[in-house]
Amino acid sequence: MRSAPRNKLARRLLSLLAIPVAACALGGEPGVIQAVEFPFGRFPRALWERELVWLKNIGIRQVAFSIPPSSRTGDPREDAAAFLDLLQTLDVQAWVRSAPAEAAPLLERYSATRGGPVAVWEGGPDSLRPPPHVGVISALDPEAVPKIHRALAQPGMALLWTGVEDAFGPALQAGAVSVEGVEAAGARVLRRHSSLVRQWGRFFASAAERRFLPGKPGPLQILSREGWSLLRVDRAPSRAGAGELRAFDAAAGKYLKLPAVTLPAGESLWLPVHWPLTAPGLCEDSRVFHPRDRIVYATAELHAVEWENGILAFEFYAPVDGEIVLQLAEKPAGPYLAAGRPVDFDWDAAQSAVRLPIPAGKAPAYRVRVGLALRAPEQTAFFTPPPRLLLGRTNRLAVTASSPELAADLRLAAPAGWTVAPAGVRGQVAEFDVTPPDRARHGEFVWLILEHGETHLGHTRVQALEPARLRVADALTWHSGDRRLPLDPPVVLYEPRAGRRVSLLLRNHQAEIANFTVQAEADGMQVDPPEQAAPVGAGVEREVPLRLSGGGAGPHRVRIRVRGAAEVDRELLAVPLRRGQTIAYRADFDGDGTPDAVVENGQVRAVFSGADGRWLELVWKDTDASLLAEAGELASLRCPEVELHAGGTESVIRFRGGARRRTIRLSADSRLSIEEDQPWRVPDFSPLPAGLEMAVEQPAPGQVNLRLRVRASDKKAGLIK
Repeated sequence: MRSAPRNKLARRLLSLLAIPVAACALGGEPGVIQAVEFPFGRFPRALWERELVWLKNIGIRQVAFSIPPSSRTGDPREDAAAFLDLLQTLDVQAWVRSAPAEAAPLLERYSATRGGPVAVWEGGPDSLRPPPHVGVISALDPEAVPKIHRALAQPGMALLWTGVEDAFGPALQAGAVSVEGVEAAGARVLRRHSSLVRQWGRFFASAAERRFLPGKPGPLQILSREGWSLLRVDRAPSRAGAGELRAFDAAAGKYLKLPAVTLPAGESLWLPVHWPLTAPGLCEDSRVFHPRDRIVYATAELHAVEWENGILAFEFYAPVDGEIVLQLAEKPAGPYLAAGRPVDFDWDAAQSAVRLPIPAGKAPAYRVRVGLALRAPEQTAFFTPPPRLLLGRTNRLAVTASSPELAADLRLAAPAGWTVAPAGVRGQVAEFDVTPPDRARHGEFVWLILEHGETHLGHTRVQALEPARLRVADALTWHSGDRRLPLDPPVVLYEPRAGRRVSLLLRNHQAEIANFTVQAEADGMQVDPPEQAAPVGAGVEREVPLRLSGGGAGPHRVRIRVRGAAEVDRELLAVPLRRGQTIAYRADFDGDGTPDAVVENGQVRAVFSGADGRWLELVWKDTDASLLAEAGELASLRCPEVELHAGGTESVIRFRGGARRRTIRLSADSRLSIEEDQPWRVPDFSPLPAGLEMAVEQPAPGQVNLRLRVRASDKKAGLIK
């Protein structure tokens, strides 16, 4: 039969499906430990918080890492105490895989037994030992999905993800998430299985029986003592195909025939079979269902179930079309919405069953949300959520109830540490003030739950953001392979006589237009204007221009202060480079805490590590192309001393490490010379951009001369500047 949409329920269904369906248990820990390896000692410290917040938002609450031996380089990436402090602030657990003996007092101070984040410590106290079975899964493995599912099928298995984050030092080890925050296919696999483990982790950990069923390849069914089960369906990596499925239905006491599932090659799904809606952990409000209400089966991977205001909603991972069959004590009121659209469904009165189609989700995530109105609720209450919650502020949140009496009796629940206070009732609208704790960080999502007595009426997922953020457009980046690492603090070049316009980008996260004042000052150079008003619209980013000019030998520190509707402080390094000249200066390009040595002119930039003298980068600036191998070149020097000489048409860097000497010269016509008192080979370079020529000569075993220039024909045609 066609279920005609009913206006109020249809509108509520659409609003419900517009936000992610909550995992049934909004609090608590999953039964399967799932951790992501986080190479904090080889990852930019300025980006630790951003990446940990991202992991927490997708459901990862434990990171694994090793603590390197104590270093004397002063590398801030190796500050284990600072990293553990951040984990404790974010409420993320630590799995310490290895650590030197001198780190033991630090780890004991941060151990879980003392309220710290260290929950697993290999080699530590017995109470912190790792689980006996650990499945190590690389997010970069093309066969990661079937490997994860085989690991989940084994009792007592923990998952340890590797290859998720980029790692630097000295060569780039590319991860599934780049340092710029771009997610590859492996990150989508991590997102999917984080959601899967949140929903079914307790079941995987406590399942009583595992049996293989007939078929090629044979499906695996995992059953609980009560007969609830998950059916694993695999497809061989070399082929796609369909096959008829059979699964044991404990409620009927017989095998149940499921529709054929056509899977892409290498895909694997977990399908629910015989799950009462009253089963613990399946849905937050299981007490509202009749004992006979159950999921008979679904042919898509179920990640979450939700009940709110008379609506039953599901979230699936569905690479192909599927269906879900429910057995219900009464006929649903309808409508049924799938992926935001009304869809036909069949009600079998004789079997008290409803068959609901599940449309395939959109690639590449393949996630789809569906919702069925079971009955019109006697009373309802809906959020009018703000687009965001602001850190450091008290945020007003409104709830519209079906009656003034209900509005006066509503309660809002938030995670521990968040402050919620009633702010009054106006007719059917109840208002609450929500204040984030000091430990909340920019980008975190939070669930707010609306309750009436013991009834869960609704919830919303809102992101917490700083009131304003400031970034510098067109600042320099460090190239490592195809990655671009932002510098901290940002570095910009300018011509001191003609000056340069620099764009500051100020984003306002507040829900209304905000008025800011931007102040800028620097020693030894001119910054105009020193102060300017900057009104910014709600939720948008505005350009705030500065003009840099004058100044002597750089770099100069430019201090920027944003005041008014929010306070933001930022510094940037301004490096003067005259037209037709060269410059030598120091700035931390690779994020290791030691300023690196840089020589450049209007066309070429060469960067050498201040920690060990390695050649880190050679950039042709017209196309922003990196010409050097990822790992860098030249042997490392031990504790090098560095001298810079900026000489107009030629700039020089001199390294002295132990008995070794290294001299780098760059001329205004892009001749780069590297001399060393020991032989070294000519490095391998990346393919050159079209129209660029490189002449390489090695007049002596310890000397290499490079000349970069544009072909005259291309320059005349204007193909390259």
